[in-house]
Amino acid sequence: MRILEAIEAVAAEYRRLMATKRAENGSATLVLETLASIVRERGGAEAQELCASIRNRLLPTDPLKLEWNVFRLFNLEYNEPRWTQWLANLLRVDSGGTCARIAWKAFGAAVANSLEARGATAQDGMELATAADWRGAADQEPNVESEVYEHGLGRVDMVIEAGPLLAIVENKIREGWHDREGAPPQHECYRRFLRRRMAQRSPNDKGSLIVLGWREDFGEQVPGDYVFVTWRNLAQWLRVELRAEDISLTAIRSLELYPLFLTLVSLEQDLFGFPCLAETKHFGWRDLPVLQGVLDYLAEVEHAS
Repeated sequence: MRILEAIEAVAAEYRRLMATKRAENGSATLVLETLASIVRERGGAEAQELCASIRNRLLPTDPLKLEWNVFRLFNLEYNEPRWTQWLANLLRVDSGGTCARIAWKAFGAAVANSLEARGATAQDGMELATAADWRGAADQEPNVESEVYEHGLGRVDMVIEAGPLLAIVENKIREGWHDREGAPPQHECYRRFLRRRMAQRSPNDKGSLIVLGWREDFGEQVPGDYVFVTWRNLAQWLRVELRAEDISLTAIRSLELYPLFLTLVSLEQDLFGFPCLAETKHFGWRDLPVLQGVLDYLAEVEHAS
């Protein structure tokens, strides 16, 4: 709205100049300079208002204010195997109980949310977990394996067991399905992997086939018996769970939660393209679209909370 007001102000100035016939030489330059000045001034003011609104929604210690980015440091921002290993370790209790508890609740909420929105239709009579099953597993302690090889079926990114739940998770950042020559499609291999594992468990147990993807449009390539969860949705649920924590942050508490902060720093600043919002950063009118994107993202977190 401010930009439209700026254009209207310039148009009014141009009409005034033309009316007084002082716009014969250099009038176009004058108009453009006036437009640029007003846009910078009014757009900059709107950017500051957006920043203030965003900062009001941030955590007391917030990942969007942090500049230390461990994934960027080692050029791993888009590396699927490293993201898989990182998430697997976040979910493991022996890597840090506090982080694992929060990460597991966020992961389960993201899966349940996707199931409620999209559903998953079983094939061949296999019993698939529902949103209620995933919400009911929030207090379970998950056992997480990463990069699990199964003869004839290839390697699965993650296998998660939590009480009666068994989940096969495939992580997708930039790549699509990796079909091997002479083998069934990757999604079918994972389906067979789950069927083999479920055959060894109680008949009352339930399974999930999950794709964790960066690109929203990849969901169109995910079969109907899979659950498609975006990294964006997982990051938002991490924020929901962090908001529910007491993060007045003593030094020990800060260190306990720091792996989750590092996770969000890279997800939000690298995969989602959000800027660092440290107090020293300055934003102008050119930053309005990305700042609006951050505000929308945080508003969705508030709504989910």
